[in-house]
Amino acid sequence: MSIDSERVISGLRLSSAVETCVERLALLACVTTDLQSEELSERLEQEIEKIISSQRQYEEQYKQLIIRRAELKAISNKKRTMENEQEIQKVAGKLQAATKALCRNLQDNPNLEGNLEKIAQDRSQLENLLAKTITDLQLGHFEVLQTRVEKDQARLDHQRSVRERERVLAEEVTSLKKQMQEEKSSFEEEVVSKNRLLAQLKEELHELKARTAIETKYLVKEAEARSSCVERSCEDDIAKLTRNLDRLNTKANIEKRASSLMDEFLKRKIQRMGQACDDWNMKFDTDSADIQNRLENMRVTREQDLVRLKEMEDAYKADVDRREEQRKEEERQRELQRIQAEERARQEEASLLLQCMYRRHLAKVTVDDIKNPKKKKGKGGKGGKGKKKK
Repeated sequence: MSIDSERVISGLRLSSAVETCVERLALLACVTTDLQSEELSERLEQEIEKIISSQRQYEEQYKQLIIRRAELKAISNKKRTMENEQEIQKVAGKLQAATKALCRNLQDNPNLEGNLEKIAQDRSQLENLLAKTITDLQLGHFEVLQTRVEKDQARLDHQRSVRERERVLAEEVTSLKKQMQEEKSSFEEEVVSKNRLLAQLKEELHELKARTAIETKYLVKEAEARSSCVERSCEDDIAKLTRNLDRLNTKANIEKRASSLMDEFLKRKIQRMGQACDDWNMKFDTDSADIQNRLENMRVTREQDLVRLKEMEDAYKADVDRREEQRKEEERQRELQRIQAEERARQEEASLLLQCMYRRHLAKVTVDDIKNPKKKKGKGGKGGKGKKKK
């Protein structure tokens, strides 16, 4: 029985403390009025209008300076041109600062009425939770509060797991970028080596063509020289040995046959060298087509890798933007919690001050009643008449 009574007393104490919190929340709801939200909205609008007007002034100054720069270019005055450029840089810096200030104000206060409504909703949810907790404490347990705490803890654990997964994904993206850079460098080195090999093959082919042409010209000239030599010898023999015509004719026939054999030999050799030249040309074309196909395949693979890298970078950028928005929302929530805590502290100090004043007044009244008992009876009689009138 003693343990149960202690639990009941502890529950009553806790419920009274929670009831005090609920009353303070209700008082805070009464203090926060629509008039305050309207004043804050008007103040924010005035600040934004001021920034926009200054930004327009800077834009007009920048426009005038640009027009003046075009005029100074026509005049070709270096000193005034430099001064004008310095003024342009100053105005551009001021315009950029004004734009940043406007963006910062718009981001920090996107929807003031929505934030106030969110605060009111959170306050009402907290009041409901505390009311349910009071009922549970009066019954000797606090299951509703425990369930809510467990849900919040589960939500925080989920957020931690999401952050850890995002960190792992960021590390994977970094490693993939490093691999892509390595693949790119190896591809560039391979392309350079292939280009060097192609240049070397072209040079060898050029040398082979030049050597073949030179040899062909030499053989043709040699054959022409030999033929002319034979003809001259034949003419000399005919002029000198007219009487030995039959022998010279036989010798001429022999020489002609030898010349024809030599011509056939030279023609066959020229034909073989032309076939060799065609074979080398065909081999060069085949090797060039093979190398070009491999180069095209490498280009296609590189484009696919670049597309994949672009997709991964876009996904990573979207994740970074979402984390940034989530971080800003958490900072805004922490700021709101800090403001609420300060407001609660001020209200607690005010309530304590009121309680002290009221207790001092009660103590003063009690002391006066003890000192003047007749006055106390007179007040009691008036009080009784007041009750009868009611």
